[in-house]
Amino acid sequence: MLATSEHPLYLLPFLLIALPHPVTCPWTLQPETVSDASGNEADNGSSVTWAKTPPGEAYVTSTEYRTGYLTVPVVFAHCFINLVQPNAFPIDIVTGIVDNTFVFSRDYKQLLNYGVGIIICIVIGLLFAVLMPIIGCCFCCCRLAGKCGGKRVQKIGSNDCCKKIGYVVCLGVITTIIGSIHAL
Repeated sequence: MLATSEHPLYLLPFLLIALPHPVTCPWTLQPETVSDASGNEADNGSSVTWAKTPPGEAYVTSTEYRTGYLTVPVVFAHCFINLVQPNAFPIDIVTGIVDNTFVFSRDYKQLLNYGVGIIICIVIGLLFAVLMPIIGCCFCCCRLAGKCGGKRVQKIGSNDCCKKIGYVVCLGVITTIIGSIHAL
């Protein structure tokens, strides 16, 4: 048993920081080899020997999942990803990089073909991030100068108070309905 009153495991990170390095762990497996009921064995040198798989029916997993209330966002995300990245992952590029046979001047077209959708999304995002504040500033300047057709003082009608109360009640009812549906 590793966690005893003599050697509490929760103090291990603090001991590793406080003690000079290298630190050897004072806890070793007693006895030298530990085994379980299935026949798996581990020794104090961190070597694990696995037993044969027990006979019987093979374990089969399912790749299906239930999205529940998130069906629409999940479908939207899958459609967006398939639109942006329709090509299969280029495993030969990774293999070439690992084997040190990838030459950028020769293989850049394949890399560009794989990442063109992501590159376009990044460019559109950067354009949005740059142009949106500029357009907003132009709109505000035109509004303050009175050149956009709006009036500084809005006309208050006789039934505006009733409209505000109606909007608040509708908003409250809709919020309550949505909240009660998600609470189920």
